[in-house]
Amino acid sequence: MESNILLEAGDLPLSEIELTYHWTTTTCQSLSAWPSGATRWQSLMEDVAFNHQHVLHLMFALTALQLSRCRPNRRKQYIATADHHYEIALSRVTPDLAVINSNNCDAILLQSN
Repeated sequence: MESNILLEAGDLPLSEIELTYHWTTTTCQSLSAWPSGATRWQSLMEDVAFNHQHVLHLMFALTALQLSRCRPNRRKQYIATADHHYEIALSRVTPDLAVINSNNCDAILLQSN
């Protein structure tokens, strides 16, 4: 297996597919002690992420960090992936901090947690 952050098969970015799957099945479930809370986190984050890509990258970073703990044999790859997505998230949210408004305040709040 290659050590690239974004492994591709054709046009499918396997890293993001893996992260999306793990987010949906595991990471969002770990954000709450109650199933209803986990479902809410999943729904809320995904709804906001589709309108604010920095939240999507934050979800990928958090999920990659969790995978680095779950799959220690690929720890370095997941840490690199987490760093990559976190840097993108920060670079995309920074301009929004200067103009917080009703359209971006939820996404900025999610990013700050």
